Amino acid sequence: LNIEVKEYTVTGMAVGTSFVHKWYVGCDDDIEDELIRKVLDEKLKMLNDDYRIERFYALKEVHLQKIPMQNFIGFNRWLVAV
Repeated sequence: LNIEVKEYTVTGMAVGTSFVHKWYVGCDDDIEDELIRKVLDEKLKMLNDDYRIERFYALKEVHLQKIPMQNFIGFNRWLVAV
């Protein structure tokens, strides 16, 4: 995608009887969240057999939110201070 992702984190959340991954991506480039999400999901399915299988069974959705790096770093500083 020709972007720079300096930081990321991902969390799993239960939704009914399945799970959702929520990615938080630290990126200042001008790109749509949905494009990053689609490319990331497809690449992970290609590289990781376990991930690909889980995407068909337990992991029903993948969400992604792009966060400006300044906000991402500020949030991490806040977490450390808590």
